[in-house]
Amino acid sequence: METYSRPPARTWLVPLAAVALLIVGLWPTLEVLGSRWLILDQSYSHGFLILAASIVLVVRKWLRGPPSIGLFSFWLLPLLLAAVVYLAGAVLLIEALQQLAILPLVVGTLLLVWGWRQTTAFLLPIGLLAFAIPVWDYLSWPLQLITVEVNQFFLSRLDIEFFVEGVVVYFPGVGAFEIAHGCSGLRYLLVGLTLTTLYGELNYKTVRSRCYLIVAGTLLALVANWVRVFVIIYIGYESNMSSPLINQHDYFGWWVFTATLVPLFFIALKLENREVFTGRVQTTFVDDRSQAPGWLSILGVVFLPILL
Repeated sequence: METYSRPPARTWLVPLAAVALLIVGLWPTLEVLGSRWLILDQSYSHGFLILAASIVLVVRKWLRGPPSIGLFSFWLLPLLLAAVVYLAGAVLLIEALQQLAILPLVVGTLLLVWGWRQTTAFLLPIGLLAFAIPVWDYLSWPLQLITVEVNQFFLSRLDIEFFVEGVVVYFPGVGAFEIAHGCSGLRYLLVGLTLTTLYGELNYKTVRSRCYLIVAGTLLALVANWVRVFVIIYIGYESNMSSPLINQHDYFGWWVFTATLVPLFFIALKLENREVFTGRVQTTFVDDRSQAPGWLSILGVVFLPILL
């Protein structure tokens, strides 16, 4: 029989000690993950910002009502399975398996001492870290191919001689552009997912509004990358590969991405206003938050791409 108690002023000791032990045990993997976040010109340079946002959201949830401590033995099996996955990655020297097991180990530990009902309120703040774990690289190649197809379509509408082989666009007599891993748009996709998920957590109560915003953010992030690549290719062609934009395309890309935040926030505010007017609350989350002011949330998430 599952029982739990709530010692006054000490409800934080058990989960804190459990997470601390996890950090010690997972330190080699966490160290590799942190070094990946420090590479500022790759897709996961936003990792420490996501970690900070996740900690703030967890503390915010905690202050609104600390969960009661108990022993929910049902979740011991999933926790052990996550541990097996992590150990398999360590034995087989597959870092992706180890990194993939980090969040299940953390969530499984909390489920063991809090149970499902109490842990659900913390799933999204902790799950936000999924956008900073380097397992998304498998999307890079499909995104590269989509970017090539979109730009081939745009270029075919112009009076330009070119041909495409794989992910390389050739301009006879001018040069060639390779739509490489960094041009796939994975960086913008992950940041877009982070921003929309964070905004939905701070302002929305319905799952529908959150999903709409995430879909809109995903599409706009992809469009931003397509526009970036097309403009760079076209200006490179017109300038005979001499434009300084070719060497500064990273900075240009973030400006384009920031521009796409304008329609995204209009969509976000429209969804927020619709929730206010309809008053319908359709959520599967344990919701103990009050909505943050819209302007404050906008300012907060706008600073993320600026910092990047």
